[in-house]
Amino acid sequence: MNPIRRFIIALGLVSLVPALRAKDIRNLSAVPDKPVGFGYKTIWLAIKSNDSDTVAKALGLKSIQPANWASGVSIGYKSLLQPGRNHHIFVTPPVQGWVFVIGNLPTPKARDDAAEREMDASFQRLFGHLAKQFKDVQLFANYRTVDFVAWARARDGRIERIYSAAEGSIGTNFGKQTDEERRLGFLDLGERSPQAATEYADAQADAQEAKAQAAAKAGLLSPREANIAIHTHGPRCFPNEDDCMALAGAWSIDPTRLNDRSLAPGVGIVGSLLLST
Repeated sequence: MNPIRRFIIALGLVSLVPALRAKDIRNLSAVPDKPVGFGYKTIWLAIKSNDSDTVAKALGLKSIQPANWASGVSIGYKSLLQPGRNHHIFVTPPVQGWVFVIGNLPTPKARDDAAEREMDASFQRLFGHLAKQFKDVQLFANYRTVDFVAWARARDGRIERIYSAAEGSIGTNFGKQTDEERRLGFLDLGERSPQAATEYADAQADAQEAKAQAAAKAGLLSPREANIAIHTHGPRCFPNEDDCMALAGAWSIDPTRLNDRSLAPGVGIVGSLLLST
């Protein structure tokens, strides 16, 4: 179960999220349309490629059929609540050298329990498999309600970076901080273990808050300015969903801004992804 699905169920939000139904698959539209923005409260891959068919083949998708942006992105979101291991996902048309894959994809573990470790193993297998076939493979995920974010990058066959966090706890911290993370102001966790990274980030966040509150007490800042300073000055100790989008834009393309680009209409692929055990 991916973390987003788990959080939705745990928070009792299932009724608020449209479920994927058989008729959604039957009624896919193959009429070319322009790119549809996405990114918040979902999971996606960004793969360096100009060929959607090659990406679909690398994923081993079954029961594939054409789908335009509007219907494909809708399937990607609805698939987040699909139970089991057989998930429908959307492979987009190429966008300036990148192909996106949207839907119920495995993610790095957000916390240390049996279910998350199993999902992490599925992520490692899928991500490692794709890393061997494409020059640049990236994964991003976020879910605002529990501050879940995750990202990963592999280049030239080597996994360079994996990060995930939720509910104020860092679940994965693999590899050195990338140049883009540093430029965006994210706290450099070094190569600490998840537990040590969480403790370090907590300490840095507490120090930032104490400094801002001291400035407010001394009359140097208003309470409102102090609150803003906590979130805008110093390193980003626990990056949020907006930081996830900013990093996607720095590494490849921010998918929330696809509507802003002058791109030709296209058709992608919806297919069934079977996660291995």
